[in-house]
Amino acid sequence: MKNVFKIAVMVLVGVGALGLGGCVHFHDRPLSAEKSSADFTARTLTDAGLKAYLEANHVTGEWPRASWDFNSLSLAAFYYQPSLDVARAKWAVAAAGKTTAGERPNPTLSVSPAYNTTTTVPSPWIVTPSLDIPIETAGKRGYRIAQATQLSEVARLNIASVAWQVRSAVRRSLVNLDAARAMEALLREQQKIQTENLRLLDQQLQAGAISPFPKLAGTASAMLGFLTQCASAVTGFLVVRLYDNTPLPMSIAIAIATVGMFASHRLLLKPAGKA
Repeated sequence: MKNVFKIAVMVLVGVGALGLGGCVHFHDRPLSAEKSSADFTARTLTDAGLKAYLEANHVTGEWPRASWDFNSLSLAAFYYQPSLDVARAKWAVAAAGKTTAGERPNPTLSVSPAYNTTTTVPSPWIVTPSLDIPIETAGKRGYRIAQATQLSEVARLNIASVAWQVRSAVRRSLVNLDAARAMEALLREQQKIQTENLRLLDQQLQAGAISPFPKLAGTASAMLGFLTQCASAVTGFLVVRLYDNTPLPMSIAIAIATVGMFASHRLLLKPAGKA
């Protein structure tokens, strides 16, 4: 009986050692806001890694690049966009799921006390080990592998979907930038025309051909509308140039507009006592 007990203990120790050796160790990788901010700030279009990535995708030329087209900007977005890293990580997890799905259930060894009614020497209590070996039927393992394979394929195709969304965002930003530049050119031309109108009206006023205020009221209103459109165009241009998928560019534009309005109020409007 003692030999049986020793054998059971040795078996338990061996199984425990094998179980501990097969455990996967967890490596703690805490998130750091400071590191993430530093990595984001360090992103530039002159990065050596970006150059290697462009060359690997058959985009060559002088470095740093003096001009960027839609294709090169899309590749730069692919290189820096974190959503693509997330999609690739999900694909890696799904691909690992195929290996997990193909594993067969592990046998289990359990030990439980039992009572022997046929003897009382040295004790009726004995240790009874039991070994359970699961056997899967009805093709369950094959179904698991097929499901994991399909999920892995879905995750792989999701990378292409995310890449297309990134490419579309780059195209949309370029279109907005071109529209802002065109609006800026039109407003500059309108400024020249408005300035010329004011010059001609001022000459007529000096010559006494018109009275001071009735005619200039409409001109002043038109000039005010023009200045409003000009400010809107400049704000839109700044937002497009600084766009980074965050509310920060719009916040900067609003802050600049607020400071500009305060400065205009202080410099252009005279107090009633000093008029």
